[in-house]
Amino acid sequence: MTSDAALPTEDHTGGPRRQKRVPFTARIVLSHPGGETEYPRTVDISMKGVFVRTVRPLPLGTAGRFALLLEAGMRRERIEGAYEVVRVVPVDDGFSDAETGAGMAVKFGAVDPESSLLLYDVVRYNQYP
Repeated sequence: MTSDAALPTEDHTGGPRRQKRVPFTARIVLSHPGGETEYPRTVDISMKGVFVRTVRPLPLGTAGRFALLLEAGMRRERIEGAYEVVRVVPVDDGFSDAETGAGMAVKFGAVDPESSLLLYDVVRYNQYP
């Protein structure tokens, strides 16, 4: 787990974040022009996006549909909607840190209505007290 001090405080444009990110690990499937790719590990999440840890990120600007796969015991849920890759952190850029590492920032576009409340609950219940 990361501490609040370790969480990024700026968005991909260098400005302050408008949405708080919370630590959260889940699998995510991203559809893209070349098909679909499942990534086994997200690092953190907010109402507006998620950071996906991977050494093979999709290109900046890639857009499509996402499915965040939530599993707790026998319960299986999916948060679905549109996405765009807004930041890519390569393995050897010198900026990847021990907490987030290499990967990509995925910005959520329109989240399906039935997924919106579930996303809110995920963010809310994973915040530090």
